[in-house]
Amino acid sequence: MSKPYFGTDGIRGIANQILTPELAIKAGSAIAEVCTARGFQKRAIIIRDTRQSGEMLQLSISSAFLAAGWNVTNGGVLPTPAASYAVRRGDFSLGVVISASHNPAQDNGIKFFGPDGKKLMEEIESEAESLFEGHKFNRPVGTGLGSTAEGAEIRDGYFWHLKAAADRPLKNLKVVVDCANGASYELAPRLLKELGMEVIKIGCEPDGLNINHTGGATKPQVVQQKTLELNADLGIAFDGDADRCVFSDEKGRLINGDRFLAAFAFRLRKHGLSAKSVVGTVMSNGGLKEYLNGIGVELLQAKVGDKYVQQLVEQSHSPAGGEQSGHIIIPHHGPTGDGIMTAIEFIKILSETGLKASEVHDFYESWPQTLYNLKVKDARGWDQNQVVVDAVKNAQAELGGLGRVNLRASGTQPILRLMIEAKSIAARNEVSSLLVKVMKNHLGAEIESEVDLTHALGD
Repeated sequence: MSKPYFGTDGIRGIANQILTPELAIKAGSAIAEVCTARGFQKRAIIIRDTRQSGEMLQLSISSAFLAAGWNVTNGGVLPTPAASYAVRRGDFSLGVVISASHNPAQDNGIKFFGPDGKKLMEEIESEAESLFEGHKFNRPVGTGLGSTAEGAEIRDGYFWHLKAAADRPLKNLKVVVDCANGASYELAPRLLKELGMEVIKIGCEPDGLNINHTGGATKPQVVQQKTLELNADLGIAFDGDADRCVFSDEKGRLINGDRFLAAFAFRLRKHGLSAKSVVGTVMSNGGLKEYLNGIGVELLQAKVGDKYVQQLVEQSHSPAGGEQSGHIIIPHHGPTGDGIMTAIEFIKILSETGLKASEVHDFYESWPQTLYNLKVKDARGWDQNQVVVDAVKNAQAELGGLGRVNLRASGTQPILRLMIEAKSIAARNEVSSLLVKVMKNHLGAEIESEVDLTHALGD
């Protein structure tokens, strides 16, 4: 079923233009009715990030749930994974997050977590969306209406959940913490201080409009520069809703999600623990795969998107999975990405192994990797163009086992994303030049952007 509103990460758009209070009420009313019919207990927790539009949308969707007879707890400003934690704990059957994650402040979003702590099933979203227009919602009266409560205990519970993960003494590191003026601005620095870190805060002064604006996980060069300038041991950068995290070593070099997975696998092997595989994506760097092969760990590669990583982690029983962007899933801690938990795990790795962050960075050399965003009239159907299909196939054959080509259509824009990776810069550049020329000549493509991903985050 087509879903004009729900995308891969809930509903998202410019607040008060696309994502209006009216749309929030529709979404809340529809989700509440569908979940009630499926036997959900009528208890929801709603949290948000620091965007100015968050309160408006939280009040709108809260009123929809109350009108449907649900009891609603207001969790206030908290990282997205706190909602997953709260429903897994059994206090609620539905977690609602008002956030647009790493997007700019003008955007906002609504996403839902089910009783298992995972994002709500697509079939529930589709069923709910079918009720958006022309449906008369059930409206209880009198004692059938819901009630509200404040959720201070959820904040405290989530804090202790994170602190308990540091189940052994940690190095007393000097760390620069960049919270992107987002949802982790208060909780993350406090937690790290209580764990014995010397904390230097940046991006911890949200004003409702500066989320993700001048730093954070999507602009890691900020924490990289500060870590180097201040002679810190480690830099930590979260995105706006703190479900992802990347690092800087003491030399100011980026440690992204790929390098975290290398460190995680190294620790397991060092302790003699079983780790047959970890999960990355089709964008994971070839250097990571080569390194993991060398220590006897297979890199399984999912489609881009945290839900696909989570599914493959679950299917393969892997101890960790993630994306270059720093969205890491460690099933031992929960089924969703949690940036603060990722930071704790990385500090644990440094503490247990005695390694510096720079030594972790140097586990492998990244293979040269470039991503082209190519504008086309219609991103669908490129795989029906035989010239393009053959060109991709021939390029892959030419690279052999020393590189790869990945071509995929954007799910939201008329854009093709072409990633070329090779073990040498010369091979990458040669294949890139050929394939981009084919795309221009046979699909009318224009280069919107060209990004060297060799030492970057990915998308």
